[in-house]
Amino acid sequence: MSTRPRAYRRYSPDQIARATLIGDLRRMNVPLAVVAEILRAAPEDALAIYQEWWVREERHHSGRRGIGRYVTARLRREGQPPMEITTRTVPRRKARGHRPRACSNPNSSSSSCPDSTHSSAGPSGTPASVT
Repeated sequence: MSTRPRAYRRYSPDQIARATLIGDLRRMNVPLAVVAEILRAAPEDALAIYQEWWVREERHHSGRRGIGRYVTARLRREGQPPMEITTRTVPRRKARGHRPRACSNPNSSSSSCPDSTHSSAGPSGTPASVT
C-alpha cells in the first residue's frame, strides 16, 4: 500500500460555481476566449455576451441546416445526384459587341429586327440560353 498522502483540494462555493459554469460553457463548445470574456464581465453583461454568442451559433447552424438536408438526401440516393441532369445542343451563334447593329429594314423597330442584339430568342424563336 502507498503511504503517500492524497492531495485533495478544497474549493470555496464561489470556485465551485465558477468551475461548474466553465464546464457547462465548454460542453456547449463556447470558445475559451468567450468563456474568459463571460467570466470577466458583470453578471448582467455576462448574460448578454452569452446570448450574443448563442444567436451567432444559431445563425451559423441555420445556414448549415439546408446543406445538411442536401447531403442527407444525396447519401440516401447512394451517391446519385438529387436531380436529373440533361443536356441539349444549341446552335452556335456569333457573339455581338456592345453596340447594337442597325437593322436592314429601317422601318422596323429594333425589337422586331431579327438581327437585333435586343432579342434573346434563338434562330427558331426559342430562348437562346440553356436551362
